[in-house]
Amino acid sequence: MVFFNIMNVSNIKNALLLVDVQNDFISGSLALKNCPAKEDGADIIPIINDEILQDQLCSQFFSIIVYTQDWHPKSHCSFIDNIEHSHFDYQSNIVHLAKPTDVKVFDQVYLKYPLLNITYPQIMWPKHCIDNTWGAELCKDLKIAKPTGTIKDVQFLHKGCDRDIDCYSAFWSNEKFVSTGLKEKLDSLSIQNVYICGLALDICVYHTAMDSKDFGYNTYLIVDACRGVDTFKINEALVNMSDNGISIIQANQVYEHISNTQSQDKITNTQLKSQDKSRIRYKFFDR
Repeated sequence: MVFFNIMNVSNIKNALLLVDVQNDFISGSLALKNCPAKEDGADIIPIINDEILQDQLCSQFFSIIVYTQDWHPKSHCSFIDNIEHSHFDYQSNIVHLAKPTDVKVFDQVYLKYPLLNITYPQIMWPKHCIDNTWGAELCKDLKIAKPTGTIKDVQFLHKGCDRDIDCYSAFWSNEKFVSTGLKEKLDSLSIQNVYICGLALDICVYHTAMDSKDFGYNTYLIVDACRGVDTFKINEALVNMSDNGISIIQANQVYEHISNTQSQDKITNTQLKSQDKSRIRYKFFDR
């Protein structure tokens, strides 16, 4: 058992991002257990509740907790049912996907974003997480944190609300056309470290982690509190994240990791203060 000195914290600010732990990804229209990897999204809920959202530790080490949710209109461009009404780019799509009726679930096609007249790739999904429906709700078994202790804010971030572009990342729409405003929120709290978990590892979790790292946050993937869509893409995502400096940790290591980081920060700050005093003495005796 690891014990933490919860009163002995440094100035490092931590954020926890819980990505898309929603009904449709667990038992609804896009349940991961029915996807190629056959992973069950429900498996991560006790891990998040018991290992990560521990009341005493969570309220001492995180400054903000963000629950993200896909929040799509019925007419969303990513839904296979809407493909014939989408801005299908006939020139960019490959031969066997030459027309919308050729497209199947999980196919990647090219659509146009009409606002900018730019063509972009889009995976076609079953209808899922339609705004204000049961499928878009967070799973009822998922613990919802409250602002207490060091937790200054608990946010619920809706993404993918624009019918003409998907939004995998918690920071950006796909192709980085539109910001979600999350970076500005984290920066307002002087966040330095971002811990991420949720669904699905190879889609929304992956893009969130990569954007977090691109923005300069120290980024940590809590790997056992994630599940994914496709085994090959899961492994590819893990390699890419690791290669890009994202640390991959287990849920039961989160608070030990944070505590060690905080302690190291205190040691560094103490050393810097000591060095500053040495410089002052040195200058004084130089006179």
